[in-house]
Amino acid sequence: VPAAVVQAPFFTPNLP
Repeated sequence: VPAAVVQAPFFTPNLP
């Protein structure tokens, strides 16, 4: 899992 995803999970398009 990329560090960017761990530090900024809110960047995922799955969130509203």
